[in-house]
Amino acid sequence: MGDQLEILEDLIGKKIIKILPPLRAKKEILSDDFLEMFVYLEKLKDLLSGQKVISRSLSYKLFHFYFEVNKQFSFIHDSTQIKELQQKLFIAVISTLNDNFFIDSTPKEERLK
Repeated sequence: MGDQLEILEDLIGKKIIKILPPLRAKKEILSDDFLEMFVYLEKLKDLLSGQKVISRSLSYKLFHFYFEVNKQFSFIHDSTQIKELQQKLFIAVISTLNDNFFIDSTPKEERLK
C-alpha cells in the first residue's frame, strides 16, 4: 500500500500544479483535470480507509488545494459549475480524511422502510 500511496500522492501533487496556475491567473477551470483529480481522490479514499494517520505532506496538499480552489472560485462570478465543483471537492476531501463521512442520496422515506 505504501508504494501505491506515494504514487497517488505524487499524481495529486502534479495535478494540483496543473490546475491552480490557470485558475489563479486566468480564472480558467480545467474541467478534465478536475475530473481526474476526483478520480485520484476516490482512489486515495479507498487506500486510506481504516487508516488512523496520513502523512503531513498529503494532508497539506489536500488542504492547500481545497482552500486555494475555494479562494479562487470566490473571484469568479457565481455559476452552477463552480457550485457543483465546490460541493464535489468538499465531499471528496472530507470523505478522504474521514471514513465516516458520506452523502446518502437515498430519499429519507426510502431509508426508513
